[in-house]
Amino acid sequence: AEQELMAKVVVFCSSKDSIAPAIKEEARLFGKALAEAGHELVYGGAKLGAMGLVADGCLSAGGKVTGIFAKKDLGPKADCCLQASQA
Repeated sequence: AEQELMAKVVVFCSSKDSIAPAIKEEARLFGKALAEAGHELVYGGAKLGAMGLVADGCLSAGGKVTGIFAKKDLGPKADCCLQASQA
């Protein structure tokens, strides 16, 4: 039997909420497609904007998500970041 190649897909994109509704929907669908294909999402850690929507889409489809962000960025914005991997 042939084994499927599963990838860790790294995504860095907008973490601002002021993006077009069509982009928001595409971001969520992209995350969902990653999970459905069995890939893990590695992204910039924000729960806002397109980045957050890609992560939400992936998680909603049962995917694995890992947020990466610089330690210095955990100051006042810590509440907008995922601080641990979620599966």
